[in-house]
Amino acid sequence: ADQGFGMGEHGFRMKLGPYDATYRSPLIISQPGTIPAGKVSPYAVGGPDVVATFSARTGIALPWKLHGRDLSPLLTDPQRSDWDSTVFYEHCGQSFGSDVGKTLRETPEKAVHSNVPWWVAVRQGDWKYIRTFAAGEPEELYDLRHDPEELVSLTTQPEHRATLMRLRNRALSDLQATEADYVDALPPVK
Repeated sequence: ADQGFGMGEHGFRMKLGPYDATYRSPLIISQPGTIPAGKVSPYAVGGPDVVATFSARTGIALPWKLHGRDLSPLLTDPQRSDWDSTVFYEHCGQSFGSDVGKTLRETPEKAVHSNVPWWVAVRQGDWKYIRTFAAGEPEELYDLRHDPEELVSLTTQPEHRATLMRLRNRALSDLQATEADYVDALPPVK
């Protein structure tokens, strides 16, 4: 399935936003006789997870470090309780690899695609963290259980400071794990 398409939510009429209305879509996998039929998993997954899963199931080694992970354990037991539900995703326009870091270091005002600033996001359970690459833009933190439309960012709420720090650190560690050269070029958080 393709990702969502904003119909005005958060001002988007396209696919480029980090919000569920512009990003979320179903993933349906069928392998009769090899995985349970008719089961639904409560966990969010991302596109790189599909790549990692296909790679693992075909025995083809990935040629580079990837944010994705093999979903085979979820295919066997879609509701397993030991699954790390964290999903990392990003939008860097049409730039990839070292071009992202180069842009952020040399011409950060160009870290935009279709008038949307580049961003990274982490979803962990019912929480979502978003950090744009535009200088002076605030981070965003949403409690998806109580605010599924992502309308009230909780970054300034003292009672959510630990969650904000945990997800911010997770975003940075995911970037470092894939050797993203732009992690040190991100604008400071506001």
